[in-house]
Parts: sequence; C-alpha cells; structure tokens
Amino acid sequence: MPFVFAPVALNMAPAQMGQPKTPYTVKIGYAYLSDKSSRDATSTSGYSVGLSYNLGKLAKDAPGTFAVDLDFTKHSGNGNKLENWALMGVYRAPFASQLYYGVGLGLSNTLVSQGVGTTSAFLTREVQGSGGGGGVGAGSISERKTVFGGVILVGSKVSENGSLELYYRFQSSVSGVNANVLGLTYGVHF
Repeated sequence: MPFVFAPVALNMAPAQMGQPKTPYTVKIGYAYLSDKSSRDATSTSGYSVGLSYNLGKLAKDAPGTFAVDLDFTKHSGNGNKLENWALMGVYRAPFASQLYYGVGLGLSNTLVSQGVGTTSAFLTREVQGSGGGGGVGAGSISERKTVFGGVILVGSKVSENGSLELYYRFQSSVSGVNANVLGLTYGVHF
C-alpha cells in the first residue's frame, strides 16, 4: 500500500478546489472486498486502477461537476479470481474547503472465476469438470455478467493536481458472489 501514498508526498503543493487543467484523472489504489466469503475465496487485498473524464458542470449554477469514470478492481487467490470493470456517471460536489462527496450510477461487468482443483464453493453452483468427476473442485468455471451498480465517495484535494478518494462501489451479486468493494485511490489530474 505504500505505492498509493508515494505520489502524495511528491505532490504536496497547496491544494486548490478549482477545475483541473485538463479533464482527465488517472487513479490507482487499494480495493477491499466488503463480503467475508468473497475475501476468503480470493484475497483481502486487491488493487484498483481507473480513468475519469470530467465533463464539467451540468448546469451553470450547479455546485459540482459530472464525470464519467472507468474503474477496474482485481482480487485473486486460492485459485479463484474476481475482476470488475465499472463504467459510472459520477456527480462530485464540494462540501468543505478541500473536501467533496460523490454519487454515481452505471454498469459493472464482473468476472467470477473458480480455478481447477479449488475446494471452496466460491460459486453457488457446482463446477462440472471434464472427464466425469463433477462437483466443486473437479474443473474450472468462469462467469461474466454485466449488472447495474452505484458508487458513493468522499474525497479530498491534496494538491493542485492530486486527490484522494474513499469509495464504496456496490452492485448485485454475480453467480452468488458479492463483488462490492471499499477502496482508496489517489488520482492525478492532467
């Protein structure tokens, strides 16, 4: 996790709540699965990367801005994998000097994969192996599904071109697996 905070130390100029110079933000950070059974089947720690495109204010007098965010999170371990691509429209608005909140809706595309030889019942249905044995752990399976989802976040401008965001991204389960994520990202506006 130190890689998340290293750019912050290098970019500590006084923060301004103004618009970034360009509408692009690149984000990198830490992702934590909120569901215990999903963490047990994969791993507690995952990573998050993303790109945000700020479209600006939706209305002249609106306090905040609207952006399109594309985010990716990955957790893997114990022979299992959980990957998520989220495309969200996100409204961000200031509520204090350097702080802002955000809410968004969009689509999440989730891959749930149970590996060959795994004994955890990661997926809610049996994995059918090749060659007859059947049952959980006899083969491998991957399920990919796109569902509606949302995000809520709080953030802080930490420099003229940098921000930290704490977010919770939620969606419906995919093949019985909960892919909701609590994450922390550092974004660089360029």
